[in-house]
Amino acid sequence: MDTEPYGFIGNVTLTTLESFAVSRRDDVQTLVDAAFAASRLFKHNPAAAMDICMGEPVTLLKLDGRTAMERIYGILRDELSEQPIPTPEGIGNTRRMALVRMPELGDFNPLLMWDLSLARATAKRA
Repeated sequence: MDTEPYGFIGNVTLTTLESFAVSRRDDVQTLVDAAFAASRLFKHNPAAAMDICMGEPVTLLKLDGRTAMERIYGILRDELSEQPIPTPEGIGNTRRMALVRMPELGDFNPLLMWDLSLARATAKRA
């Protein structure tokens, strides 16, 4: 199904079925490797990151030129962690915010959702 493009500012979390991740482990590992590489590029290669940002991102964000994009990029870069892995505090904050809208998740432990074995494999090679 085709969808309209949308802007997203902030960190990205990808979710999938465990059965899919198991059946396509090599592909999922490649995706995780790419997320780490993209995070490193964004944080440590401002020239390359700005070249990318001046394409579709500046249009999607409806910014008025390079100066505005540089300001947004600087904010996002400074907030980006060295590795695209959620912290326990971040998971806890997200859970507290979600409980306001979805109190039925009160007994759910969100840590059950995270399989960091793929991230660990990527981090070891870096």
